[in-house]
Amino acid sequence: MSIPSYENLMPTILGLATTEYRVRDAVDAIANSLGLTEAERAETIPSGNTTLISSRVAWAITYLAQAGLLARPKRGHFVITKQGRALLRDHPDSVNLAYLKTIPEFIEFTK
Repeated sequence: MSIPSYENLMPTILGLATTEYRVRDAVDAIANSLGLTEAERAETIPSGNTTLISSRVAWAITYLAQAGLLARPKRGHFVITKQGRALLRDHPDSVNLAYLKTIPEFIEFTK
């Protein structure tokens, strides 16, 4: 199995975030749910500084937080916001980059 893009991980991350999560625990939980092999879990980004799955989870969390769908109550932790809950409940298929680009906070972040 190939590791999904950060965009494809967004709905999964929002679903996990119903309680406060540590980023490293989210990486493990997502890798387990995807059934990633040890080799896939160990695959690194081109710089070799971090694993591919960790990088993609971190980018998804960053983008979701910048859009106001996740909060970061303390370093290395995240939890879903009221806006994130509403989106996940009412339009779970809308959790993607195209949707984030309609949120003013995210637009400002990308400038």
